[in-house]
Amino acid sequence: PTTAMKRRYLSVGKPDADNMVRISGLVPAATAALITANTAPLTKRGNLVDLPAAEDMRTRGQRHADALHHIMEIYNHGIVTPARGGTASIIISMTTDDLDEINHGDHGDGSLLNNLYPTNTGYSLNLAEIM
Repeated sequence: PTTAMKRRYLSVGKPDADNMVRISGLVPAATAALITANTAPLTKRGNLVDLPAAEDMRTRGQRHADALHHIMEIYNHGIVTPARGGTASIIISMTTDDLDEINHGDHGDGSLLNNLYPTNTGYSLNLAEIM
């Protein structure tokens, strides 16, 4: 898990002629899970615009960009701060056998960190990312 973390990056380009900026990157599944969990409630048609859902013609990508912008605005205004907590939950699916292995299965080789557990965001996380 730590090897993969070394590959993470986020790049924010320079504005083009239309004042649009390309953002690209490679993030751990835990970061992708947070992005998905935090933006999903805001990306429904009609959210964040003064239009009924049936009249909202934004693409899915445009709705996601609007959701990210909204989250950044809220954070910037101090509404969501580390002291007050976040706005989303990530649900992790484990069996009782998984929990038993975690509690009693220390093999000394770090192999437990390689197990992936599904989440409600569509991204699977290992124990290090969950912690």
